[in-house]
Amino acid sequence: MSTNSSIILDQICNFILLNNLNRHKIEGFGYIINDVLNSNDVRIYEFNHSDNDRVFNMREEILEDISKENLQLKFEMFDNNGR
Repeated sequence: MSTNSSIILDQICNFILLNNLNRHKIEGFGYIINDVLNSNDVRIYEFNHSDNDRVFNMREEILEDISKENLQLKFEMFDNNGR
């Protein structure tokens, strides 16, 4: 999978969104407090590389799970500010 894949970025976003939840809700998603990312600690860089020969097909179930988790985290974040 390419490091600029939207899937990787979605998962990083999920880890940042966890920062808005309390420990109990974080554990409800199957994570621990050390999995949480602070947005100030994240940097994204763009590297240009033309290796079109290798393509990774992500299973649709994985994509769906990450998207559902992202949406649920957003709901939790805005529901009573995640507390």
